[in-house]
Amino acid sequence: MKKVIRILIGIILLLSLHSFAQGYKLTSDDIILLKQNNFTETTLQKLIDAPEINISVDELIRLKQSELSEDTILKLAIKKETVPEKRTPATQIVNTVRPKRSRNTFVRYEWMVGLSGGGAIGQYTQVPDDNSMSQFNPSLAFRFGRMFDKNLLLCIEVNGWMPYWEENDDITDHTIDFVLGTLSATYFFGKPGTILNGIFIQGGIGGASGSITWIETDELTMEESDAGWGFFIGAGYECPVFNKLTLGMRMSYNQMFFGGDNLFESARFTPLLLDVNYYF
Repeated sequence: MKKVIRILIGIILLLSLHSFAQGYKLTSDDIILLKQNNFTETTLQKLIDAPEINISVDELIRLKQSELSEDTILKLAIKKETVPEKRTPATQIVNTVRPKRSRNTFVRYEWMVGLSGGGAIGQYTQVPDDNSMSQFNPSLAFRFGRMFDKNLLLCIEVNGWMPYWEENDDITDHTIDFVLGTLSATYFFGKPGTILNGIFIQGGIGGASGSITWIETDELTMEESDAGWGFFIGAGYECPVFNKLTLGMRMSYNQMFFGGDNLFESARFTPLLLDVNYYF
């Protein structure tokens, strides 16, 4: 019975200290001390050959005195080698690996869809009268894209502005609107999960459209449009409200060119928008 109790005490002692143990390598003085406590040459050689051991020399001696077998002591003492983690090549990370997510941690998932609304101030030039007008009126934006890096988002983005309309007896009979559709890139600063990571800059280039619509008695009577090209640059900030949803603000400068052969010469507008973005 005393022998069993001593063995149990030795195991309990080892388990209580094991969680705090650090990797340890035997020195020549340690080996001499273990020889003096009747460790066999075979056991000593295995301890010497081990890259690291989990417990100190004093603990080895206590286990030996508790009459545990040397094979058991070796199993408890020798630190197992860890197998290196197999890493995915960097070129495959974007296409094959989704970031680890916790329930309460915001992560920019691979795909994103967003909607923005607000107002914009701008100016457009009509032809042939070369009539230039400046207005502050509603502006909307829509985007759909994918994260290609922790900080880089590529999107199809559409920015719209309705600078002018007329109403007669509560019936809208004359509207002008501009739409800029682009391929855009957005770069987020800072490390993911930090406050700075909400700051972004963006830019895009693509096709532009300007149109004039006349409506009479709620029926479309005539619509004319003009096509061209344009670009935009902008900056903003987004803040996560859930682990997939963000709210933010952005301001951008949008420039469009139409050539002046039909309806418009050019148009430009600068919107201030409230963003809602969903990552999935």
